Amino acid sequence: MTRHLHIVCLDVPWPPDYGGAIDMMNRIKSFHKMGILIHLHYFSYNERGNPNELNQFCETISVYHRENIKSGFSFTTPFIISSRINEDLIQRLQQDNHPILLEGIHCTGILPRLDRRNRKIVVRMHNEESVYYKEMARAEHGLLKKIFFYNESRLLKKYSHHLPDDCLYACISDNDVRLLKQNYKLHNVEFLPAFAAWRTTPPMRPASRTHRIAGHGRRVPSRSSGRKTAEQNSWAGPEAEAEVAAQHRRRHRHRWHPPPSGPK
Repeated sequence: MTRHLHIVCLDVPWPPDYGGAIDMMNRIKSFHKMGILIHLHYFSYNERGNPNELNQFCETISVYHRENIKSGFSFTTPFIISSRINEDLIQRLQQDNHPILLEGIHCTGILPRLDRRNRKIVVRMHNEESVYYKEMARAEHGLLKKIFFYNESRLLKKYSHHLPDDCLYACISDNDVRLLKQNYKLHNVEFLPAFAAWRTTPPMRPASRTHRIAGHGRRVPSRSSGRKTAEQNSWAGPEAEAEVAAQHRRRHRHRWHPPPSGPK
């Protein structure tokens, strides 16, 4: 039986050159190797463009515009969420009743608009974003950005209390699992480690839990990005990762850096 899967990414997952993109891209490649037909949806809003390297892994690709701060700002919804509520995306996903993988809390603003009855929806939680933005605010010297980051942290914490409990939340750390269960009273929460490039099989639930999807989306007439190949951008193994991390700590020992979740 042919299996399909919608994946909604907060950003262009190629090239895999930061933590979130590496996790998303390796997950896409793992599903592709399992024979699952991927219908990719992502938001394009920066210099990453529309790379044609994604075509080899995906059955269809749909690209959406992310609202800017002027049109996407809300006093009640975090900007990283309100700016990704897209009507075209909602309509495409509503055309079937099959599983969806939402990459990040950033993409969950569409959940109230989706018919979730008898449908599997998984939300990949890349960070506890309210904590991330609080630390961003602490590190920021500019007054306006500091205010924005603190307000985003406040809104994210408030927003997380209203996440629907009928979705599965896949957290990147055990600490995030405890936080979602204890602070936000979510019950369907699981630990799913990062998809590292050296894994031969994805560390997730059996493929039998991935349901069939009828895919809808347009093939993007994309250009060649001229960037490195996935293998060149991917990790070489746990030993190489440990060495890179050690070098990074030595170089930045006296400087604080926010969690490496990549562009927001």
